[in-house]
Amino acid sequence: MPVAVALRWTVADFHRAAATGVFAGCRPVLIRGLILEQGIMNPPHAIAVELATEALRTAFGNGWRMRVRLPLFLGLDTDSMPDFAMLLGHPRDTATHPTTAALVMEVPIPR
Repeated sequence: MPVAVALRWTVADFHRAAATGVFAGCRPVLIRGLILEQGIMNPPHAIAVELATEALRTAFGNGWRMRVRLPLFLGLDTDSMPDFAMLLGHPRDTATHPTTAALVMEVPIPR
């Protein structure tokens, strides 16, 4: 009996596919080699992100950069866009997407 095997993507493969426009109108992310689509942001989730933004800015203070729903490359098979990634320094310190963060956070979707 045949066995189904999931195709595992690399970040390079994912970016090549994205460059063709195959994901137009979608919000894909690559997590451990699997392509997933981010859902829409409902109002309770948006409010929770706003509140978390205020709390993180207060907690981390000056000298930290906050990336909100921006790419974070975590290995050869993960191109995520977490709700928050906190990094030391300034955005002009690098010319590429970050590969590490002091804190990575997803805000749970309130129901």
